[in-house]
Amino acid sequence: MLSEKNFWNSTVEPASRPDAAVPSRVDVAIVGGGYAGLSAARVLARSGARVAVLEQETVGWGASSRNAGMVLTGMKLGPEALVKKYGEARARRMFAFSLSAIDTVERIVNEEQIACGFARSGHLEAAWKPAHFAGYAAAAEFMEKTFGHRVQVLEASNCQSLTHAFTSTSRTVRRRYPRSTCVGKARPRTTSPGS
Repeated sequence: MLSEKNFWNSTVEPASRPDAAVPSRVDVAIVGGGYAGLSAARVLARSGARVAVLEQETVGWGASSRNAGMVLTGMKLGPEALVKKYGEARARRMFAFSLSAIDTVERIVNEEQIACGFARSGHLEAAWKPAHFAGYAAAAEFMEKTFGHRVQVLEASNCQSLTHAFTSTSRTVRRRYPRSTCVGKARPRTTSPGS
């Protein structure tokens, strides 16, 4: 049966709106309670600023709670396209940044004790048809040579156990659930400057 509910919203209790009125004076008012707004508020509050996050809907209501919840290496562009567009030196820095971003997500999840199922479990990129698979080996070789990042290319016959882990109810492969991450980041906190 087809469910027309947002899967991510069903994985966590909705964030409650604070009972307190919006403060009459803050150092910084941030419009939007998604990842960017909540992250900015976290950094500013830790540096002593009085911060208010203003969100018209609920925390994480927009794209922050509607994506697939993946924390992956690399950029939207593939490795070869990245090098072609930005040059090898800049592409290497961008790729390294993508790896450090994963470390940052893990650090924040641990520091804030966000119950979002974060786990370093790798990711599986599947070819939709044989013609797509042909380029995977060359892309893997390019990625290792250019970025020093090794990936493994598997034939379909070797993927059954991996795909089962992704589609079963097994807890072998988990991912960060975006809605619970936003809600976890948005736990109301009362902080005074310097705390």
